[in-house]
Amino acid sequence: MLRMGIHIPDRDAAWELEPGAFSELYQRYQHCDAPICLYEQGRDSFEDEGRWSLILCATCGSHGTHRDCSFLRSSSKKWECEECAPSPEATDYIPENSGDIPCCSSTFYTRGALLQRHQPGRESGPFLD
Repeated sequence: MLRMGIHIPDRDAAWELEPGAFSELYQRYQHCDAPICLYEQGRDSFEDEGRWSLILCATCGSHGTHRDCSFLRSSSKKWECEECAPSPEATDYIPENSGDIPCCSSTFYTRGALLQRHQPGRESGPFLD
């Protein structure tokens, strides 16, 4: 630009120099976005480990779910929200962990599947039938 006669100063923008200008970037998302949250303490509560730990979307990081609310295994490290997960109509999509059931992608279930899974005395889940 200088060759064209336009001088652009080599410095950071004034708003970037303000103290705490990027502080909101360090705040982690802390809300369960599953259609039906099963945690007794609510969508905004979670534990550091276990079935009520909060897993964030591996793609966008701006949606979350409790492990049990999306029926994720305790060994699952990845999950994708409905917005980031590929649509079922996508024919060329092969899940990253296709051998692992349930898959990390979009593990939200219908109300009927939730009720079926949580019937008293029922040992199996939707993937064990």
